[in-house]
Amino acid sequence: MTPDSSTRRILKDSTRKPRPMEIFPLNSDGDDLSAELLVDWKGRPSQKSNSGMWRASSFIFGITGLEFCAFFGVALNMVPYMMSSMRFKQAEAANTYTNFAGTSYLLSLFTAFLADTYWGRFWTVCVFGVVEFLGMLLFALSASVHALKPEPCSLHDHGKVCPPVSRLSLAVLYLVLYLIALGSAGIRPNLPSHGADQFSPNDVREKHAMSRFFNWYFFSVCAGAVVGVGALVYLDDAVGNQVGFAISAGVMFAGVLCFVLGAPFFRNKLPDGSPLTRIAEVLVASIRNCRLPLPENEDAFHDNVRKDASGKRIPRTNQLMFLNKAALIRRRPRPGSGGVGGRSEFEDIEEAQPQLTSRWRMCSLTQVEETKEVIKLLPIWATFIVLNTCAAQLQTFTIAQGVTMNRTVGSFTFSAPTLVVIPATSLMISVPLYERAFVPVMRKITGNPQGVTLLQRMGLGMFVSIVSMAIGALVELKRMQIAAEHGLLDKEDATVPYSVFWLLPQYLVFGLADLFAFTGSLEFFYTQAPDSMRSMSSALSFGSMSFGFFFSTILVQIVNKLTAHGSKPGWIAEQINHSKLYNFYWLLAGLSGLNFVIYVRCAQWFKYKELAVDDNELENRKLADEEEAKKSQLSVRK
Repeated sequence: MTPDSSTRRILKDSTRKPRPMEIFPLNSDGDDLSAELLVDWKGRPSQKSNSGMWRASSFIFGITGLEFCAFFGVALNMVPYMMSSMRFKQAEAANTYTNFAGTSYLLSLFTAFLADTYWGRFWTVCVFGVVEFLGMLLFALSASVHALKPEPCSLHDHGKVCPPVSRLSLAVLYLVLYLIALGSAGIRPNLPSHGADQFSPNDVREKHAMSRFFNWYFFSVCAGAVVGVGALVYLDDAVGNQVGFAISAGVMFAGVLCFVLGAPFFRNKLPDGSPLTRIAEVLVASIRNCRLPLPENEDAFHDNVRKDASGKRIPRTNQLMFLNKAALIRRRPRPGSGGVGGRSEFEDIEEAQPQLTSRWRMCSLTQVEETKEVIKLLPIWATFIVLNTCAAQLQTFTIAQGVTMNRTVGSFTFSAPTLVVIPATSLMISVPLYERAFVPVMRKITGNPQGVTLLQRMGLGMFVSIVSMAIGALVELKRMQIAAEHGLLDKEDATVPYSVFWLLPQYLVFGLADLFAFTGSLEFFYTQAPDSMRSMSSALSFGSMSFGFFFSTILVQIVNKLTAHGSKPGWIAEQINHSKLYNFYWLLAGLSGLNFVIYVRCAQWFKYKELAVDDNELENRKLADEEEAKKSQLSVRK
C-alpha cells in the first residue's frame, strides 16, 4: 500500500463482533428505515408509513406518566414513613432518601449501557419496569405484614418508649428502596431516547417533531407527578401507607402493560456494540501515539469504512486535536527500496505487521470524532450537578418546612408533599404556552426555528434556579421570624401560623428552571451524542441528578460540621426550628451563581455537532471548498 493510496483496509481484529450496520441490509426505499438500524417488534426493517411518530409516542407518554405517578406516590412518602414508622431522625431520613434517589439516577448509566450495547431500549424498559413493579409490591407488603413492621411504641409514666427497629425490617426497607431505584434507573434514561427514535432525523418533518416530543415528554412527567402527589400521597395520609403503596404498585403495572401494548408501533433501535470500548480504544491509541507529530496531510490518517450508526461519515472538527493521533498511520521504509535521490518508498506498518492493526493501536477518524462528541458534552453535563443539588432540597427540606406550617384551607388539611401538585399543574399548562407563545415570539426575534438554541434554553434554566434558591431563603427566614414571635422554636410539633402556600413561589420558579434546563438537556444530549450511545446520552441528564443528590448529602454534612460549635447545632439541625436553613439556601444560591458563570464559559467553547454526511455529499463539500479557495485566490490577484 503506497503512501498516496486513498483506500484503507478494515482493521483486522478477530475478537471483534460484527456491528449491526455491517450485516444489516441497507435498502434505499424511502419508506424503509433499515439504514437507520430501526426494526419493528418482529425484527423486520421498520417502515415510516406504519410505525413511529406520535402514535408510537403516545404509548411512551403513557408509561412515563404512570411510572412517575407511581414513583412520586411512593417517593414523597418515604421521608415521613421512615421518620414515623421506621423511627429515623430527620437528617438520617433525608440522607437516606437522597442516597436512594442518587443511586437510582447513577444506575441509569449502567442500564443505558445495557440498552445501547446488548438489549436494546424496548427490552430494557420491559425488564426494569417489572423490577420496579416488584419493588413497589414488596413495599406494600412490608407496610402491611405485621412480621415486617417495627414493634409499636408504648406509653409509660416516664414517656413514650419505642423498641429498636429489627434488622429484618431494615433489611426489607433497603431491599425495597433499591429494587425501586434499579427499576426506575432502567426506565428513565431509555424512554426519552426510545421516544426520540420514533422520529427520523433524516426527514425534515419528523426532525422538527422530535423537538416537540421532548416538551410533551416533560408534560407527561408533570401529569404523572400531579396525580401521584395529589391522589396517591393523599391516600397514604388518609387511608394508610399499605393502601397507598399497593395502589402505586398497581399503577406501575398498568404503565408496563401500556408500554408493551405499543410494541407493534415502535421503531426499535438495534444495539450497536459497546460505546465505552470504542471510546477507550481512542484514548489508549492517542496516548500510545502521543509522541508522534500531527501531519497536515489527511492521507496520514486512517479512515476505514467504519461510519456512524446511520452509515454516514461524521464531519471533521478542529477541537481536541490531540485525539486525532489515535488515527495516525504508522509507516516505515519499505525493505529494499531506494528511490531517486535516495528517497525510499514507504509501507504502512499494519500491512507488514498485522498484529499491530488492533483498534487499541489505531482507530478511524470517524471513531475519533465520536469520542470527541462525548468528551465535549462532559463540561456541560458537570454544571447540571449543582442545579440538581438545588432540586434535591425541594424533595427534602422544603417538605420538612411545609410540615411545620399552616396547611389548612377552610376545613381541609392537606399534607406538605401535596404542595407539589400546584407547580406541577402550572408546568403542564406552561408546556403548550412554551410551544404556542414563547417559541413563536423568540423565533421572530432570533430567527431560530426553535426560538432559542438548546444551550441558551439550558442557560436560562440555570439562571432561574438562582432565583428559586433566593426565594427559598427569604421564605424560610420569614417562617423562623414568625415562629420566634409566637414562641414556637422549641415546640417540635407546633404549627407555625404561616401559610404553606408561601412555599409555592420557590416550587413554581424552580419548575420553570426544569422546563428550560432539564427538557433542553434531554434533547441536547440526545442530538449531540454519537448515534451508537443515545441511551447513555439521555442517562447523562439523569446521571447529573445522581451526583446532585450525592453532593447534597455531602454538602449537608460539611455545612453541619463547619457551622456546629459545641452544643450549638449547625445550620441544619435535627429539629428544623433550631436550624438556620435560610443560610443553607443562600449558600446554594451563591453556588448556583458561580455554576452559571462556569456554564456560560463552557457553552461559549462548545460547538454543535454537524450532521453526518454520506460519501457523495462529503465529496461535494470538498469540491465546493476547492472552488471557493480558487475564487479567493483570483480575487486576491485582482
